[in-house]
Amino acid sequence: MTIWSRWAILEIPSRGRGDIVQRGANEEAAEQIRKLIEDEKDKLQIIGDEAWSKGLEESRQYLEESSSLNDW
Repeated sequence: MTIWSRWAILEIPSRGRGDIVQRGANEEAAEQIRKLIEDEKDKLQIIGDEAWSKGLEESRQYLEESSSLNDW
């Protein structure tokens, strides 16, 4: 599975989003929104970390071949 195909996990389930909106503005809805945002942020952080690691791994060969790049 590629990193880009993992974007599917960021889709907000319709039941979560719809339930929050239908209940109106109250403390419980605010807490659910906060939790939903936190969960999605955590998922995005994992995807970003994986992309960073993969990019670093792929660029490592170029860094080893060119000593001038290592000076940066």
